[in-house]
Amino acid sequence: MEVPGALSWGDGRRMRPRKKVRSRRCTECKRWFPPKASAAETQQTCSETCHLARRNRQSKARRAANLKRFQAAERERQARSRANRRQLAQSTGPPGDKKLPAELQRLVEGVLELAHRRPSHAALAAALTRLAYACAAQAQAGP
Repeated sequence: MEVPGALSWGDGRRMRPRKKVRSRRCTECKRWFPPKASAAETQQTCSETCHLARRNRQSKARRAANLKRFQAAERERQARSRANRRQLAQSTGPPGDKKLPAELQRLVEGVLELAHRRPSHAALAAALTRLAYACAAQAQAGP
């Protein structure tokens, strides 16, 4: 079977001609571009920027066409989010609820005071190390 435009050599080898990829016009910026060969029939935009702009335009149109459904879905999402936040707040309580032991509280205040004085790296590292060791000892001792 002979393919029109195919190259052939005398020893029986043949090479099919390349598909011609025709330039297309970008639906967003209206520039002409050569589409990728794998998507020559379906590619609508010339770049990622135009692709994102097209997606945004299409999603706005979908939302406008079905506004009531989208609003109901948004209300449901917000209600779930509020319920999750309420549950999290009830289970953990505010952050200031738990009091630190006096020794740890003293060390934390010392580190904060030291940080305000702009200490050397070594002094801050030593203070934080003392705090870390005290926290580890407290954790092993239990509440």
